[in-house]
Amino acid sequence: MTNHFYRFIFSFLVVLTSIAGCKKPEKATPVAITFIAPEASSIFQVPDNIIVKFNVESKSPLHYVRVSIDNEDLVPVSPQLFIYPVDSMRHFEITVPVGALAAFDSMNCYVHLVVENDQKTTHEFMEIKLRNKPFAYKGFSVVTEEDVNKSRIYVYDEHMTETAQLPVIGKITHAIAARESDLLILTTAIPEILSAYSYSDLKLQWSRDPQLPYPEFTFVQYHSPLLYFGNGAGQVISTYASSGLEVFNTSIFNSYYPTNLVVNETKLVIAYKSRTGLSSMLNTCYRTTGALQHQYLIDFELVYGLQSGESETVLLFGNINHAGRMLNFDPDENQLISTHVFDFGSINRVVPIDDITFLIHSASGLFQVDSETGIAMQINFSVNEIEDMAWEQEKGRLFIATGNEVLILSYPGFNLINKLTYNNKALKITTRYTR
Repeated sequence: MTNHFYRFIFSFLVVLTSIAGCKKPEKATPVAITFIAPEASSIFQVPDNIIVKFNVESKSPLHYVRVSIDNEDLVPVSPQLFIYPVDSMRHFEITVPVGALAAFDSMNCYVHLVVENDQKTTHEFMEIKLRNKPFAYKGFSVVTEEDVNKSRIYVYDEHMTETAQLPVIGKITHAIAARESDLLILTTAIPEILSAYSYSDLKLQWSRDPQLPYPEFTFVQYHSPLLYFGNGAGQVISTYASSGLEVFNTSIFNSYYPTNLVVNETKLVIAYKSRTGLSSMLNTCYRTTGALQHQYLIDFELVYGLQSGESETVLLFGNINHAGRMLNFDPDENQLISTHVFDFGSINRVVPIDDITFLIHSASGLFQVDSETGIAMQINFSVNEIEDMAWEQEKGRLFIATGNEVLILSYPGFNLINKLTYNNKALKITTRYTR
């Protein structure tokens, strides 16, 4: 009797288990997402705040909603913003800040919504397009020498009104503007420091010391989003301009130090000079890694360079035996394409006006040069000594630092618009642009 009872109970449980196993699995509660704004294929100029509106229908409670603007690889180009809804929330509106694009001036992107409820995570996309706002001229800054180891920065708005001053310890040796980050990048001597200041409030954002055993910054250049600077140890270092975080270092050449740099789409062309001063060379490195590709020995002092039009060659302005030259150099083939000799003596400074027009300060005065023809036309404008020059492209103005003055000239007439006078020598001029 007992055995029959246990067999009955066992059989009953087996049948019950089988019935339970045959039950259909519960369906995940569907989530319906409806975009209200922006509309598909909308175009936004950035930096900007994009307002995203949408409705969510779900029969189960929502755990969270995540909103971001992603590129085509679904990598966010904005912050990922989270909403934690209460039970009754089904209509949403959120403002998503998007900064300027670093790699491209325009990009196809998606408004990416992620909604999670009790059962599943749902993704929804709306295609939009982002374009960088054009840069707008916002003023300029002037560096003056206060003492042997003191400098002062004067900041002006686009109307030439002084807005701020900043005393700096050390003699400022280089000054450039990092447009995308709206930073003023400075190097000083005694002490040797590389510093980044916010243009808006002149607050220090980051700084770094030079590398031993030759603690010196030999040049500094900005090519968005990276900053490149040379050091006395024989190396070029690349960092993000916005943060100072290091990206790569080039190889060290112990008997040489870098003096200047030119960038094209894929390469870095770096000018080096020997510590004895008896030889110099051009090193071609890969732009993404800094790895050395070629070396070209040439007795050439590089003053300024840029990519030559749409080609991969670079245009180099500088001196050989104190005579001004314009070289067209092919970094891929590691060879000179052409050489043009100027008859106005050595080149001191070069300012680009457009792709083919350059203003050159030489031993014989100020010249306007057409890089396609090599024709140099002397400007009927005379000053005793030019310490620095800067070009303002939006209004077409030339800034010249000479003695304790900064002259602001019209172009192409070179008529005097304004003159700023300081108690001490004017050293550097930078122009400021923001999006």
